[in-house]
Amino acid sequence: MCALEVNLRQDEEILSEAEWAVLTNQRLVAALNRKDRTEITDEAELSDVVSFKKSNGGQESRLQAGLQFLGVGAAITVLQIIFNDLLPSELVEVILFLLGAAGILIGFYLIIGSLMRIKPFTVVVFTVVGARDIPVHFPGQDNPDADRMTNVFTRTKRGV
Repeated sequence: MCALEVNLRQDEEILSEAEWAVLTNQRLVAALNRKDRTEITDEAELSDVVSFKKSNGGQESRLQAGLQFLGVGAAITVLQIIFNDLLPSELVEVILFLLGAAGILIGFYLIIGSLMRIKPFTVVVFTVVGARDIPVHFPGQDNPDADRMTNVFTRTKRGV
């Protein structure tokens, strides 16, 4: 799971891993360099890590809903064009036009938003005394691995 290779010290064991971070019984090690994820960029002794903050970010995809709105809006517009001569009044024509246009616009809005979004993630930011904070990222919101790492950290920190 972890792409990071950590040289363990004597009496050190890995307790929890994320994709680019490792929590051992003595320290927290992370690779925050986006170009080389095997290089350790941040390392902190557990005694120097005072707390953590877990938060969620990103947005779920609404591509399916966008495609549905776009399809319904386009279908209403096509039906209006085909049956234009059979419509009873201009009011019905205007209402169908507005419904079709609204469906197409909402559909495009949702599709573009889904393509441009930041994917859902969970980040745990460990606060280190005298150094920069160490963020550990997990895919998806409310990731159980993030909960597991924070629980292991809390239990291990009590013993330090």
